[in-house]
Amino acid sequence: MSWVDHLNKNLRKAVNRGNPAVLESRSGIKADENLEHLADLAENILQGKLEKVVRLYTKKIFYFRKTEALQMIHLTYHLENRLLSKTYDLQIEGQAEGFLEKGMEHTEIIFQQRSLKNKKPCFTGGAKDAVLEGKIQKLNDPLITGRIEKLDLSELYITYSESKNCWKISSRSIIGSSVSLMFPPLTRGIAMQPQEIVLLYELYSMIAAALKNGQSQL
Repeated sequence: MSWVDHLNKNLRKAVNRGNPAVLESRSGIKADENLEHLADLAENILQGKLEKVVRLYTKKIFYFRKTEALQMIHLTYHLENRLLSKTYDLQIEGQAEGFLEKGMEHTEIIFQQRSLKNKKPCFTGGAKDAVLEGKIQKLNDPLITGRIEKLDLSELYITYSESKNCWKISSRSIIGSSVSLMFPPLTRGIAMQPQEIVLLYELYSMIAAALKNGQSQL
């Protein structure tokens, strides 16, 4: 590992992620402007499905109508500090209706990217659980996995929140992110196109539908 890679690794430690002082810097303000443009575009495209949109600094929350299995999508930034730059990766958090089902012992699902070891991208639960396996089988529909690859999403995982009685869907995207350079001092966004917003909404809605519950434990 070179000294630059070693320094970048140290800078990317958790203490630097989401640091308010950095997010509120000049580059953070510019990154928020890029996120605002994305929110404007998404609100215009999804307006028939939305209940309301809440806009906060570096956080945009889309609440969907009650007829939708997908309850909300929360867009924010995951900050990565590097030697001569900062990367504001787009973090996409979704919430889907659900309850703890009878026989469901494990509540975490991870998406494995295509690799040399894993030639077919797929969701996995990491543990044998009949109820969870049924959901994973639905999630591995090519219509879902194909959209994940088209959007080039990373770190996609799904967990169940007992405190909120819902499924949480999380992923990270380079599309929609912002990069701030030290030299020259410049912050530039990687724009998300209208068709990519539609794909993202379809993906999260399809995941929400695949997670729909059967029999409650209660």
